[in-house]
Amino acid sequence: MRYSFFSKKLVAVIFLIAGFVSAQNHEGEEVETGAHDLKTQIKEYIDHHLLDSYDFNLYSYTTDEGEHKYIGFPLPVILWDNGLKVFSSSQFEHGEAVAEVDGNHYALYHNKIYKTDAEGTINFGGHHGDETHTEDAFGEDLVVDDAHPTNEKPLDFSITKNVVFIMAVALLMFLVFRSMAKRYQKSTMPRGVGRFLEPLVLFVRDEIAIPNIGEHKYKSLKRPLFVVATDLLKGSEKVFYEGELIKPLLASAALPPVFSPVTIDDVLYADGGIMNNFPKEYVHHITDYTIGSNVSITVPLEKKDLRNSFQLTARVTSLMIHASNHEKMMECDLFIEPSELETIGVLDKKGIENAFNIGYEHGSRALEKLLTKT
Repeated sequence: MRYSFFSKKLVAVIFLIAGFVSAQNHEGEEVETGAHDLKTQIKEYIDHHLLDSYDFNLYSYTTDEGEHKYIGFPLPVILWDNGLKVFSSSQFEHGEAVAEVDGNHYALYHNKIYKTDAEGTINFGGHHGDETHTEDAFGEDLVVDDAHPTNEKPLDFSITKNVVFIMAVALLMFLVFRSMAKRYQKSTMPRGVGRFLEPLVLFVRDEIAIPNIGEHKYKSLKRPLFVVATDLLKGSEKVFYEGELIKPLLASAALPPVFSPVTIDDVLYADGGIMNNFPKEYVHHITDYTIGSNVSITVPLEKKDLRNSFQLTARVTSLMIHASNHEKMMECDLFIEPSELETIGVLDKKGIENAFNIGYEHGSRALEKLLTKT
């Protein structure tokens, strides 16, 4: 309830500020009819309202004495100019003054910050030979239309009006969708602002997320999939074939001690190969033709290949896995076991692409040979 109330207030404030800003930008704007055609006028109007700024003006007015007053608040200016420079945009006085920070002077020109002198001089370089044109930052002198400022521009990391809007909208979306998520846990019937946003949520889910990322559930797969992991608490194997997809896949590949166990429903799971490295029995009863693939290759070694305890342990583990699964491997109608994979270690990141190519080529040859016989 508290987040919902805050979200409504934030929405109201954002729309109120947006209206004020739009009104303030529109105030004093005179469209020169006759000087431009309608399309040019529309484009200039749109561009004018899309301009960013270093302060947040709610509205402005002109006093009887002709003084222009701005109602709003300044934003932080963050520059990198031989060091970090942080100051308030109020020093620019809405582009009518030069800001001095640590002995350096900065001026706003066409809503960009340039390094200048105490008078706010902006140098221009045109495209007509080597001629140079100058004026101050407040536009007192005329320059050619195709000239551009040549003053140094510091790296600008300032929080501008557009950045404030982005942060406000991001906060609003977080609060709104968090509130919706909590309500959906209690009831699938949307309420309040959820009724307005539900079409958007469904569109993003069904038309963008699922087609490009996937639903991450077994029911989204076109073919049955059985994933085996090891229950470290009970000391038994567990086969996953429905429900969530990602966590079982991570658990099935969590080879200790390289990868940490994965928790699913308060149970710790690790690599299924610990208990069953060739789980053919889970698909045997639903298939007419079984294709098996083994990448834990066991080949003859020489004495020099077993120089330390790590190599010896790895060899013993490999032999145990091979012995326990050899019979099931031979029961497959087509068995693929590329011997070239023996030279690529489990943690060999550089060999991943090579391992893929070896497996793909070996499997393609095996299938081609099988199809040729039939």
